[in-house]
Amino acid sequence: MKLKLIHFIKFFILILFLSSLLFELHKVLDYIDVTGESFSWRVIVITKAFQTTLFLILPLIGIFKKNFLGWVLICQYFYFFLINFLLIFNEGLIVYSVILIPLSLILLMNYKKVSFDYFKIEKEKLLKFNIFAFVVGFCLAISLKIFNNFYYFDMI
Repeated sequence: MKLKLIHFIKFFILILFLSSLLFELHKVLDYIDVTGESFSWRVIVITKAFQTTLFLILPLIGIFKKNFLGWVLICQYFYFFLINFLLIFNEGLIVYSVILIPLSLILLMNYKKVSFDYFKIEKEKLLKFNIFAFVVGFCLAISLKIFNNFYYFDMI
């Protein structure tokens, strides 16, 4: 089997999903160790656990789709990733180095061998799907920012 660009993208998404799942599980287990509570929905809400993992389910579904929907689900996550880092970090060298990761992955998704040969998206429709993926990624990033700053969940 020849290694293709899409395999690199799929591997990157799987690594992100597994690492965020382990990180969130570790966060919950640390909270349980410190407080002595048992595992419950209240612990998940207090620690805001599995929030990142929920956002990673969409591109994980996109990995298994070999049409425009899979392309949009994967690409919207890279736009979400990009906008989320722009909202979190304001300045510094780390911003520029971290921004290069989703930008390069977005460029790889728009490469002809990935967009047309694998996902069968014509060049004329690629801009429409990019705009749609950007809007969905932007909305998810803004909703995550609002959810993280919503004071009601801190009082529970």
